[in-house]
Amino acid sequence: MTNEGRTPHKLAEGTWYHGRKDAVMDFEADRPAFFSADREGVELFAGREGHVLEAEIMSVSPCREEHLLAIAEELGLPDVYDEEFSDFPDVSTYLEYPEVRRVLESRGFDSYVGEDGYLWVCVVWNPELIRKVAVGPFAEAEPASLPRSR
Repeated sequence: MTNEGRTPHKLAEGTWYHGRKDAVMDFEADRPAFFSADREGVELFAGREGHVLEAEIMSVSPCREEHLLAIAEELGLPDVYDEEFSDFPDVSTYLEYPEVRRVLESRGFDSYVGEDGYLWVCVVWNPELIRKVAVGPFAEAEPASLPRSR
């Protein structure tokens, strides 16, 4: 799969941000990579000494919350909103399970777009869907990004 000739789905188009403490922004295959539409929101993950990656996500078929909930139920996974399961309940938690990602792929999905706590996120598990634009220290970030339509 290459990014050439791909037009991102309207839910995934535009600039997304990923924060880390390290400036190296390599992504592993089959491991969820979380991006936020809110540049300031990635500070939570990058920290004041961290770095922010600006990227385009070349997803053409993102799933939504209802897809993740249905698959979790089919697979008999615990309720993500159960306090005993997670301190940070959100349906994107299900993307940590490889079997959930396999079912999504078998149904034609290549990413997730939706809410994750207070952030609007796009999550991909195929590094080839990430087109890196720029990496910079968090302190050099532009003013807050514009909110995305949901």
